[in-house]
Amino acid sequence: MTLNIKEVTLYQSGVGFFNADCPKKLFVLPVNETDINDVLKSLSVDGLKSVRFSSAEELDFVLNKIGIDFESDGTLLSIIQHLIGLEVKVTTDKEFLGIVVGVDDIEDDSKGSKAKIKNEVLVLKVKDLVQNIPLNTITNLELLDPVIQKDINAYLDLIANKRKAGVINLHIDAKENSWATWVMPVSSWRLSYRAFYDRKTSELDLYGISVIDNTTSIDWESVVLRLVTGKPVSFQYDLFTPLFMKRPEIARDVKGIAPILSEASGAFDDFDDDAIDEIGDMAYDKSDGVARFASGAPGAAPPKPMAKRAKMRSMSMKGEGVMGMVGDMPVTAEEAKPTIEAMKLELGSAIAYEISYPVTLTRSKSALIPILNEKLKGKLCVILRDDRLNEPMDAIELEKPLELEKGAATVYLDNSYAGDSMIVKGTEYFAFRLNQDLSIMRDISTSHKIQTVVIEGVNIKIQETTTKTYTYKFVNRDEEIIPMILEHTKEHNYTPKTKPVAETKNYDRYSFDIKQGNSKLTLTYKATHYQYHLIKNLSKKQIEEYHDKGYLSGVEKRRINHIIELLRNVQKLRQELEKTSKAITHQFTNQKRIRENLKAVKDDDTLRKEYLHKLTVSEQTLAQLLEEENRLMSEIKVLSDKLEK
Repeated sequence: MTLNIKEVTLYQSGVGFFNADCPKKLFVLPVNETDINDVLKSLSVDGLKSVRFSSAEELDFVLNKIGIDFESDGTLLSIIQHLIGLEVKVTTDKEFLGIVVGVDDIEDDSKGSKAKIKNEVLVLKVKDLVQNIPLNTITNLELLDPVIQKDINAYLDLIANKRKAGVINLHIDAKENSWATWVMPVSSWRLSYRAFYDRKTSELDLYGISVIDNTTSIDWESVVLRLVTGKPVSFQYDLFTPLFMKRPEIARDVKGIAPILSEASGAFDDFDDDAIDEIGDMAYDKSDGVARFASGAPGAAPPKPMAKRAKMRSMSMKGEGVMGMVGDMPVTAEEAKPTIEAMKLELGSAIAYEISYPVTLTRSKSALIPILNEKLKGKLCVILRDDRLNEPMDAIELEKPLELEKGAATVYLDNSYAGDSMIVKGTEYFAFRLNQDLSIMRDISTSHKIQTVVIEGVNIKIQETTTKTYTYKFVNRDEEIIPMILEHTKEHNYTPKTKPVAETKNYDRYSFDIKQGNSKLTLTYKATHYQYHLIKNLSKKQIEEYHDKGYLSGVEKRRINHIIELLRNVQKLRQELEKTSKAITHQFTNQKRIRENLKAVKDDDTLRKEYLHKLTVSEQTLAQLLEEENRLMSEIKVLSDKLEK
């Protein structure tokens, strides 16, 4: 029999937890083939003895192991071909007991040579005779070999299981009146809302209705249903497919061991008697050796059998629950308000909605089930975002943010349909339709102003303020005042002059009223930027401009000019130092060449004197260059020290 599902817990992350009663010892759990790994990974059964199911091996591979594969066309002939060499009992108008030899075609010319017909006959060895039995006369064929009977039964079971494509039956053997739990992937439950707003009382009646699906292979009959938010960690792991480990292959030893060949007895006249004593000392002490190796290490005590798992308590969340509403919605909006009988339970960061009314949902069916009702306060307003100026939206602003799951909401004003909205976690308003009484324009102006210019070493730091002014112009064609919420896009490093009433991740939020006719709102944002410039790159015109505008004092102006002069002198000295360094390198290279030439002309006095003179001149030049290099480096250091001060 199939087990009885009692509790179903559906998670928005796309997994389901199932709890079932198992009154009988043997029961079947049908599982979709795509879900089998999750069930094998999580299945827990009280008093479990075994779980049997069809292997995931390929059909051809299994058939090769069974050794049987019947053809659907000509099945009797196909069966007989698998029975060759086996004893059978054949019944026609007589009974034959014999061994199957094969099947043959015999021509029947009883109607003359022009009407020859081939008949298939069973060739059967009956004792010492071979009998031909026409297949079309056989009424019964009894298998007498128990092995072939088991093979045929295994083949038929395999074909029957494969015929029910997509579903795998788990045959579970456990104790009576046990329970079973498992986790498997299911369709995520979804949530939609109905928002009924009363203009007179400014009250908002919010209903949440879930959409659930039974994507399992079992009907849910009068189950306790729970819908849980949150995302428990869940993953797939292949336990269904047979796993074949690769093992190292060791070559067979094909080389035989040669026997000890007998030899003729020889003469031992010259045998050394001392060798006998030596071998005796080296002999293996059998008594000690046998005792040592036979005893071995004392065997460890066998492990204690694992204690049976205590019976798992079924997951229960006590409280008044909800009945699921399945069926057509009533016509009027007021009558469409569902009756909520739900219990909202907090499970850490997750929320569970328990449906206490027994829910019945057959496989491959879906249902709408109300799960929550919130009584809220709010007011009508218009929402405007600066990146959607042409789309001001009528909305209901809530007194408190809603911490509900994401879902679509249908909004009703005074029991009339007003529009659709989306609810997300932290929702503070429902925007549900385009407002056609407002027209909006926006002007943007930008200005820059230098605040300070500060000398920092060989750089100047310029502090500059950028001011952006946004002017929103509104035309209200409605006779009434319109409460407005403006969401203005944040900009990096920009600070608003007017503090917003609220801030989101991407927007500053402002709240104000718009009277009939024309009106405007001005928002000012400022940002401070810093620029660094090398003083040596400043032109005289820039320095004069900074001085004339008051960013630099007379002392600072003279200081900058002095720094520029020092930097230019340092640059000039470094250029001279670079030339001197190249000249020094050239002299070292020249001296190396002269010394090599001196070695080559050691026997020619005239050439030796000439090269020695060149070497002397080079040494004098090198000394002057090194002295010049030291002077330049010293002057550069002096100027650099002045720049640091």
